[in-house]
Amino acid sequence: KPEYLSNTSTQQRFIREAQILSKINHPSICQIYDYIETDHGDFLVLEYIKGQQLYRCSLNPAQTLDALIALAEALAVAHQHEVIHRDLKPDNVMVADNGQVKVLDFGIAQSMNSLSGPRNTHAEGDACEKNTADLTQKGSLVGTIRYMSPEQARGAQLTTASDIYALGVMALEMLSKKPAYQVLETQQLLQDVQDGHLVDIHAVPPAYRPLIALLTQKSADKRPNAEEVVFLLKKIKSAPLEKRRKRLRLGWVFLMVLAVVVVVWQWQAYSMQQKQSERFDVYQSKIDELVKASEQIYALPLHNVRPEIDALFQQAAVLVGQVKTDELLDDAQKNRLYGLVYLEAESYDLAVKFLTSGGGSHAELASAWIGSYMEKVTGSVSFVQALQSEEIRNKYLLPALNHVEMARKAAQAQGLKEKTWHQAFWVAQKQSFNEAVTLLDGVIANEAWNNEAVALKALLLSAMAQSHLEQGQWEAAQEKMVATADTYRQAAQMVRSYPGNYFKLCGISLNLLVDAVQRTSDHFDSLKAQAIEDCQQHLVTQPGAVVSQGYLSLAHWLDAQWQLSFGRSADQALAQAKLWNRKAQDNVATMMGFRVAALIEVSTAESLQQKGLPVGGHLDTALNIMNDLIKKQPEWELHLIGELLLVHSHIMRNQLRLMKPTDHWYQRSLDRYQQM
Repeated sequence: KPEYLSNTSTQQRFIREAQILSKINHPSICQIYDYIETDHGDFLVLEYIKGQQLYRCSLNPAQTLDALIALAEALAVAHQHEVIHRDLKPDNVMVADNGQVKVLDFGIAQSMNSLSGPRNTHAEGDACEKNTADLTQKGSLVGTIRYMSPEQARGAQLTTASDIYALGVMALEMLSKKPAYQVLETQQLLQDVQDGHLVDIHAVPPAYRPLIALLTQKSADKRPNAEEVVFLLKKIKSAPLEKRRKRLRLGWVFLMVLAVVVVVWQWQAYSMQQKQSERFDVYQSKIDELVKASEQIYALPLHNVRPEIDALFQQAAVLVGQVKTDELLDDAQKNRLYGLVYLEAESYDLAVKFLTSGGGSHAELASAWIGSYMEKVTGSVSFVQALQSEEIRNKYLLPALNHVEMARKAAQAQGLKEKTWHQAFWVAQKQSFNEAVTLLDGVIANEAWNNEAVALKALLLSAMAQSHLEQGQWEAAQEKMVATADTYRQAAQMVRSYPGNYFKLCGISLNLLVDAVQRTSDHFDSLKAQAIEDCQQHLVTQPGAVVSQGYLSLAHWLDAQWQLSFGRSADQALAQAKLWNRKAQDNVATMMGFRVAALIEVSTAESLQQKGLPVGGHLDTALNIMNDLIKKQPEWELHLIGELLLVHSHIMRNQLRLMKPTDHWYQRSLDRYQQM
């Protein structure tokens, strides 16, 4: 990158990667072809690998075993040349289109004879020495820390055993299809890595458990070397063949008897019901893989996620098509799978429909009904009114509570743990919001990112804030609004590119800014900066999001009004408000966009008045916008009357300034007010 061309540390890392790759040669290691030095910078010419990163690939058990063998063989070659990779993880492994595994990024690898002593380990995830820390530590907590060995996480001197531990963590995740640690990106993760506190390996097939336990020994001295790992993996691969050879030696008579037994057993085991169950599990596993892939995308540093998420939705559509045409599954099983897809896509009403007709579990239906209820409440003008609505209670809340109760009983009968956020939802309705928030705090602090828990906690805090507002308890309302924003910020630290967090933050920060304007807050400038940052971060993850563009326009308009109230220039704020409003309206013309456009015209007129200049046609433009909106959508007149009266007020002020009569406008305003 151009910004690193003159960076000495970068050049040293670049040269080191070339030196290391030139020493080692193996089909599973990305090869170096040339190193070019020019006045414009150095260039590393590497082998081109057409394929995908390992974590994006869905490997069957046989492919997974072959991939692990290839990785162990690559490490064996590197270790023979006394090279420690130091950053082995799924992001640094490619699977070529022909199935060949390739290990990448030896830029932070190190020859053993250059590791002379302990080094510092940065809490944010750096795996490099100090001279390369600035290139690798930023944003690498999820990608690097969780694949470190305990000694590497503690900053101790490394040996090849550290790479073996990383391979063990990868094997655990590849075989169990689950993260190796319970948390994603917290201080607790670093502590868990240092303590070697991995998840239970019982989700791994039994044949692999002893090996993974050996690879992930906390003591580096107890781990096997890479050549021994290759031998053990190949032994697992050859185990079925050895069993077949033993059976052959038993003789033809025994084989004939065995064949009969096998046929009978297969006839019993592979009945239609068993085949359907296995096929259902296959599809459910594919859904889980799509969810895991989306979580990987959201966990990456702040970036535009739309192309990657759209690609996952396309994969989901293909999966739904496969389910639809699968002749082995019955209609109920298909509907349940559709329901699971819609549940993960947060399309809760459709999830309820298909899970109900497909015989979904009570836990699945509880999640779907809770999601539908939360959507209806947050989509209402008033949380408090929605929470008290008899229609919403009967149609959404009661079914949600019923399935939560049934899911609890089913979990107890099976000796399983009830979902904590289900429990928190029950407590919120039956006991108190504060007790429910306390339960949700435990989920968010101690588990991997839980979107449902975050959304429910934010909903409860927002409902409490609005209740305080309606009672005139301004300070208490502001405290809950700040707590709501903090909830989403905490979630954003764990999933750095999840658009939903930034979108909700954008709206909440704007509400706090409005609150600041209404009560002449001393913190206006910091709240304005925060609102603009939150909305812009949502636009990073979802470019062109109309609502956030509209919110940015409104934030800059509030800034303009604030400046005008102190007699200061509002030109820059008004220019930004117009710019963002134009961007939003160019995408989709909305009522909010027209309302803000009218407000901008009013503020522009006020700015001209402060400068002693004619207001021109700005007030007429604002009036025409409001009248057109009311004419086209008369059902919204009650919501628009406030802005219309504001326009009338500014017109009367201008008339007085010009010493013209205001009786006509006063009467029109009075008529409008009486209509309310």
